[in-house]
Formats: sequence, C-alpha cells, structure tokens
Amino acid sequence: MIGARPSSVAAAMCLVAAAWGQVPNGSFESATSGGTVMPSGWTSSVSAGATATRIMPYLTCTTDPAVQFPSDGAKWVRLASSIQATPAAPNAASRIESTFTTGTAGTVLKFDAAFATAETPGDPVYNDFMTVTVTVGASTQVLWTAQTTSSAFPVTNTCNAFPSTGKVSVSQDLIALFPALAPTTPVVFRAYVANGGDATVASYGYVDNVRLVPGVPVTPPLTMQFLPQAAGQWILKTTGPTISGAEVYNLVTLSRSTPTGSGPLFGIAFDIAVFDQISAPLGTIPWHVNLDASGNFQVGPFAIPAGLAVDYLSVAVIGGQIAHVTPAATITF
Repeated sequence: MIGARPSSVAAAMCLVAAAWGQVPNGSFESATSGGTVMPSGWTSSVSAGATATRIMPYLTCTTDPAVQFPSDGAKWVRLASSIQATPAAPNAASRIESTFTTGTAGTVLKFDAAFATAETPGDPVYNDFMTVTVTVGASTQVLWTAQTTSSAFPVTNTCNAFPSTGKVSVSQDLIALFPALAPTTPVVFRAYVANGGDATVASYGYVDNVRLVPGVPVTPPLTMQFLPQAAGQWILKTTGPTISGAEVYNLVTLSRSTPTGSGPLFGIAFDIAVFDQISAPLGTIPWHVNLDASGNFQVGPFAIPAGLAVDYLSVAVIGGQIAHVTPAATITF
C-alpha cells in the first residue's frame, strides 16, 4: 500500500467487498430454468443424468403447489438422491452449498425446504433423507432433516406424486449456534439428499429463499459517533466497552453511497481517502488507533465545515482478526 506496509487485516479489508454480508443468489433467480449449473455463489455435487441437481421449473414441473414451491420468485433448486449415505454422515450425498459472511445483513439464517420420498414412509430399511447443515470452522450444526423412516409426510407433491413434508420454513440465529461468529467469518450452508438402503429410486429435496435477516437487537459491541460541540466544533468518539484495548480503524469518506450502506467496503465507498486510512500505521490519529482501558477513543473538539457530508464506520480488530464493524452511517455537519 502507498507509504506503508499493510497489515494482513488491512489487506483483508481491501479484499472484502464482494462477499460482504448476504447469501448470494439465495432464490436462484439468476440461474437458467432446467439447467444443472448453479448460480454464482453456489456449487452442486451432481450435475448430469436423471438424478441431476436442477434449477426448477423443469419440463412439466413448472410449480409444485402442493408443497408451496417456489417460495420466492419463480425458481427453486431440486436435489435428487443418487448415492447411498446416512443422515449421520451425509457428505457423500447429492448436495448444494454456498459460503457467505453475515456482515451487516444480520445473523438470522432463513430458508424454505421440502422433502419428497420415493420410498414408503416409515420404512426402516430404505431411509432416503434430506439434511440441511451450517458450518463455521470445524463445527457443523444440523438445521433441518427429514427421513423416510421417521418424518411426517402429510402431503403428496405435485411434480412426482410422492409423499412429501410440504414446505418447511426454518429460521436460526447463527449467533446462538456459534457465539464467536464475527461479521467476516465464513459460513457454509449445505443441503443434502441421499438414498438409504439402496440407490434404486430417486427421492427429491427442494430449497428456496435462503437469506440473512437481522437478529434480536443487542447492545452494539462497537459504536462510532461525531458529537456536536459549541461553535461548529465536533468530537469523534469510538466506544467498545467490552473490547478495551482493541485495535480500531475509523474510516471516513466524502464519497457518499446511495442508499447509505450500499458501498463495497462494509457499506461505504472504497476511495483513495479510505485506502490511505486503512494503510495508516497503528497510532495514526484518528484513523488507526487503540481503544483505551475503558474501551474508548476520543479526539477533538475540532472544526468541520458546516454542510459537509460524509459516510463513516469503525472496524475493531482483535487477535489480528476483524471482530466487529459498525453499520455504515452518514452525517451532514
């Protein structure tokens, strides 16, 4: 970087834009109907043959009203069982997956799913199944599962006339599963469908409307404020009461993003001013500093021209990793 040796954190902030804060293409609308190629941000393990993972609608299956699919937009993804596996070890199964970060989008993961079995519900041997998981680091949690042996199948799906669970809407706050989850932590969503007992006939799983929404509001771990003083003076204050001593980047730009929060770097523009702020060595006031023992940093008062408008946010770094980011905000002085 210009005039400074960038830290790994600064480099990470330079590269963060594209993957910041949402499940990509979670309603599959950008993919080709009937195709086996997943939209950007998704991969699938089976892409050919009768048991292909497909973007629906396909052939005569234009919708599946019995199970209320699609649940968002006009498309959804259908997984077909083609490989034997078990619910306890589904990794060999047909699957789709997407890796994302929560960012400022929220930590509650929502999705709609349905499973239609080609076997006889309650069969103890031919236990075709569908499982949806989420993984952070080495930890994997099951969000939803349906099994031929033990699940309820109250409806018959329209496209195959198979016993089906119907649409199930799942909501899970990822913070409850992964308390150390940070805005930039990679999260992997996977959905699996597999045969149990044999691989003679294909059962089907549906997925749609995978998305992030805000969770229950909590006291923010980090705030950044411009506090008005007398005679056009201002104080810049950054507060992190639970992260005293943390390394903090205070980023301010004249390049406004419309709407606020839509810029590529955590919601603000990534212009030369922000580039220089990220490049600044630790101790450069007010751009790159440490919070004090009480979790505060403050500078000012200083004069700012009336009518000047800026976008701003703060990034806290703990242990060399981005730990907290304030929501992008705007102010007119």
